[in-house]
Amino acid sequence: MQQPSVLDQNILGLCKQMNSLRTKLSPKEFIHAFVLSSDSDVAYLRRHWAQPKGISSTIELVDVIGHEIKKTKVGRAAWAKFVQKEAIKILQSEEPPRGNYPLGGFHSAMSVEPHFFLLEEKEAHSRHLV
Repeated sequence: MQQPSVLDQNILGLCKQMNSLRTKLSPKEFIHAFVLSSDSDVAYLRRHWAQPKGISSTIELVDVIGHEIKKTKVGRAAWAKFVQKEAIKILQSEEPPRGNYPLGGFHSAMSVEPHFFLLEEKEAHSRHLV
């Protein structure tokens, strides 16, 4: 059997140490607490996660977690539901402003004049939307 790498030895050592604490802590519980902690010292350790310096590796972390989750049928279903929920949040946040034109996208039949239906007006409106 092949000897574990130094990194794997360190990981196993940390997991054993967390498991030997009075309040045993699994790796998942540790990561969860680490990400949610409002303690300033813990938050300092995450300071680059959503910044240009660290965002790429943060996205890689989310990707490898997703890869691990999708190894099972249950995981794939849960991941799809999670991604769909996030996509809906993004789409809802990109919703155009509501209300009457020009502040919103609503045009009342009472205020629309015949020139509104001219091709030039439609093209100008399309350019404004894009």
